[in-house]
Amino acid sequence: MDLEARMAVIAEHIRCELSRDLDGALATMAADPVYEYYPYRLRISGEIAVREMWERLLSIPPVACVDRDNIVKEIFVSEDSVLMMQDMEFTTESGEKRHARPIAIYHFADGKIAKETAYFDREGMRYMDVLLDEKFRSLPGVEEI
Repeated sequence: MDLEARMAVIAEHIRCELSRDLDGALATMAADPVYEYYPYRLRISGEIAVREMWERLLSIPPVACVDRDNIVKEIFVSEDSVLMMQDMEFTTESGEKRHARPIAIYHFADGKIAKETAYFDREGMRYMDVLLDEKFRSLPGVEEI
């Protein structure tokens, strides 16, 4: 799979996530999707756990108002993966402009995203802490790595 095809899959995946089209986002992923989050050292595996993660993440106000047209800042490519440095500008519920700068690595297999590995800065962690609570960590498909 060439870079252009991988970038098209990633663009569709991000568009679906930010539009809350969970079925569309899942269609860009392998049959058993996996997310890994650092520094939390969590793996979220399988459609049920990934859907629950998206439902929680996409309902957090800052994620719901990310500037969708200006996310990706730098791209690095290897044979089967794409690393993206992102800059997500959002507005808090109180109207304050904030930035998070996560790094996402998309790993591919058979033309789809098999795994997304994400690394968060402090700003991103403020919101991920809400998502990755003890209740979420106890769900089937969520494990420490």
